[in-house]
Amino acid sequence: MLAVSICVFVLDFFVKKFTYGINVAFINNFFGFYYGENVGIAFSLPVPVLASVFLTSILIVGFTYFVFRNFDLNKSFGLVVAGLILGGALGNLYDRIVYGYVRDFISVWKWPSFNIADSAIFCGALALLIFFDKIVLGKNKK
Repeated sequence: MLAVSICVFVLDFFVKKFTYGINVAFINNFFGFYYGENVGIAFSLPVPVLASVFLTSILIVGFTYFVFRNFDLNKSFGLVVAGLILGGALGNLYDRIVYGYVRDFISVWKWPSFNIADSAIFCGALALLIFFDKIVLGKNKK
């Protein structure tokens, strides 16, 4: 879990660094790379920076507790899923603390811009929802 979290965090950090100021469109503007600064939280919902740092920190601690309490830590798939979510959350938390906003750069059609950290959180959360019964400990299955 730690290895996946670190990989996601480092990849997100360096990609954000190299995409500063980028503005490139593909496929008739359906997809592109456009650097942006998101002061809000999910889907660009406006929230004060201090509140988003606090909320993100609480969610990270709560999710980590949930993982250690409920995941089957002997199964690597669950650890990868948790690592994706935690690494992405830490990447965006870093941006909020250091810059006061999250650096986004991926644009798809009319969807709000996002980044590698957001993608990792989304993929991890989707996998958690789909494979929940295979990830949690047997005692939690009903």
